Amino acid sequence: MLLLMFRILQNAKSEETRSFLLYRNRPSVVIGRYQNPWRECNVREMSQQGVGLVRRRSGGGTVYHDHGNVNLSFFSPRASFDKFQNSALLVRALTHLGIAARGSLVPNERSDLMFNGQKVSGSAYRITSAAAYHHCTLLLSADIHGLRRFLHVPQVSSHLIHSSFNFPDSPF
Repeated sequence: MLLLMFRILQNAKSEETRSFLLYRNRPSVVIGRYQNPWRECNVREMSQQGVGLVRRRSGGGTVYHDHGNVNLSFFSPRASFDKFQNSALLVRALTHLGIAARGSLVPNERSDLMFNGQKVSGSAYRITSAAAYHHCTLLLSADIHGLRRFLHVPQVSSHLIHSSFNFPDSPF
């Protein structure tokens, strides 16, 4: 999926309209463009458990993907790129679905989403001369034990947005 996102960005023309991808991945760790995998994750444990390691072409931190989180990507012409507008759209959609009704869902200064003060969505960006994308994860019912097991993080909140929605399995 990350390669598809990069290809969409590579082939974008500045006059093209906005587009959006919604997807899930099998268990994997995705690292940012400049991150050292041995500092960010437990590579040995991931290998033993069959958890993939992927580097994305955008910045941002290390994230754990599994079937309990949803990944979103917003594509736009560079001139109209607005990560805060994208985050606001996501908050409106989650509010419409009733998920945000269970607490306070707001974007922070980085456009990550905070639910009752806990981070439930992180963001990363890539901007080229013609186009840009903003992609983020959204923890719905992610395996927090797996996240803690595979990532080197000082403390991970067990706070998730539990959802009754069923998303189809990723073909990847």
